[in-house]
Amino acid sequence: LVPGEMGAAFLFRSDDRGRTWQTTRLDMDPAQRGFVLLAVDPRDPDHLLARFTSAFADRIVQSFDGGQTFTDLTSLPSAEAIAWHPSGNPVVLGGAADPTLWRSTDGGRTFEVLRDDLALGCAHYVGDVLWGCGGVEVETAVTRSFDHGETFEPVMVFVEDIPVEGPCAA
Repeated sequence: LVPGEMGAAFLFRSDDRGRTWQTTRLDMDPAQRGFVLLAVDPRDPDHLLARFTSAFADRIVQSFDGGQTFTDLTSLPSAEAIAWHPSGNPVVLGGAADPTLWRSTDGGRTFEVLRDDLALGCAHYVGDVLWGCGGVEVETAVTRSFDHGETFEPVMVFVEDIPVEGPCAA
């Protein structure tokens, strides 16, 4: 976002490793607070997933032309976690404020609800393993899935693996 530009966000793109930049202005609704680029398709740098943030929901959008135009995909209470498998499929999308996990099996073009009991603050693929921050239980700090989000197992749990002492003196 650029200060002084109410109702607009700007996307900066370079196709020559940062020597030159193209700027795209994105108009926002008055209720929207910001714009976040979520992910770039590992097979197609012109295919982007992004979100417009607001106080009540994140509007998830996608672009097939490198950010020149965006189309709506869905609206979610939050969308901080996204993991795009290196092969391009699947794409997993979730958020910390909403325990719904979405998955795309068509390269991020459409999404379906995969499960409604898992809040994630981050997600990332390492090979075929999907790693996440958060989990089904509130105490879970790190979780992983070997089946692209169908099931998750906790790897680290607050209190058990990470000693939590309180209250904070700060």
